[in-house]
Amino acid sequence: MLRRTKVIIAAYCIAGLILLVLGIGMVLQFTHWFQHPEEFADDHHHHGEEPEKPEASPATTLTRDGGTFVSSPFLDRDFDVTDRSVDLRQILAGSLNPDKFPILEKLQFVSPDESPLGDQDAVLGARINGEEKAYPLRMLNPHIALNDLCGGKEIAVVYDPLTITPKVFERSVRQADGSAVVLMFANLGLIYNGGLLLYDKETESLWWPPEGRCLAGKLNGVRLNDYPFLFVSWKVWKERHPGTTILSLDTEFAVHYRQNPAEQYYMFEELPLPVEGWQGRTSRLPWNAPAIALERNGRAKAYPLLVLDKVQGDIHDTFDGMKVVIHKDAPSYPTDERGGEVHYSFGLWFLWAVRYPGVEIYEPDSPKAPATSEEQ
Repeated sequence: MLRRTKVIIAAYCIAGLILLVLGIGMVLQFTHWFQHPEEFADDHHHHGEEPEKPEASPATTLTRDGGTFVSSPFLDRDFDVTDRSVDLRQILAGSLNPDKFPILEKLQFVSPDESPLGDQDAVLGARINGEEKAYPLRMLNPHIALNDLCGGKEIAVVYDPLTITPKVFERSVRQADGSAVVLMFANLGLIYNGGLLLYDKETESLWWPPEGRCLAGKLNGVRLNDYPFLFVSWKVWKERHPGTTILSLDTEFAVHYRQNPAEQYYMFEELPLPVEGWQGRTSRLPWNAPAIALERNGRAKAYPLLVLDKVQGDIHDTFDGMKVVIHKDAPSYPTDERGGEVHYSFGLWFLWAVRYPGVEIYEPDSPKAPATSEEQ
């Protein structure tokens, strides 16, 4: 009996290790570095050294003039968080290098023929009021937030390399007095729930991209409207949107477009930053498994790439009464039955497990049965 127990335990350990390796491979393959390691290789990998765990501790807070402020070492500035909807102990200051996250203020776009981007490079594509634009992942990685105009709408194209979360938000919001303000977003250099925080330059409020929600500041509680996007290969986006333009790689920061500032981060067996609701839990999937997620009416369904990889061909599924097709590609993406683009999210698995403790997980082996769920 003891021998059988040991065999079962060993089998579980091996299965866990396989999932971890597959999860890391999926992240690297998705973000293009797995396909072109010569472009992004770091010397320490060749010497077999373990990556350094990122340093993170609660951000410094101070009180003055009757208000509460949080300090950003990244920007060397304090931000007023007197009005807030978050526990300040959950906001962390990490070991981020400002030189790796430069701000790009002037955006120039070129035609597909003028861009040197490879077909398999990932892009975030948006179509708004008939105008189509693509933003290379290579550029989103270091710049984090790009403020642009598309289809006559002021938008923020956001990407968090710590959670591989892309978003496209409307930058115009209503203030408490009813007046409208157009926001300019930038990297705050602080961390919340495993992801980078943004701030807006107009009100200096703090924002968490996965939800488009203001956590602290003058706009506390405000949520940004978001636009559908596709996070796909350049080849797929061009084929679906032949009239697109693409953000030019020709900037003064071009050297940063061959590096991923968070490359080592995905290599850890355990989530290297403290995230409320994740530490100490048992999960079916590794924290760093990339997943597509559909969110409607307070519910979510996740389609981990590790699971999709087991299925041949496109996947037809239903979530909350909505029929969707998951197109197998690098990376995969969802549409409606007619091929139209739908609202969806993308990110590492721990995001969905924490935000939706009962999140449904797509199961390919029994398509007629209810999807399984991840319980706390």
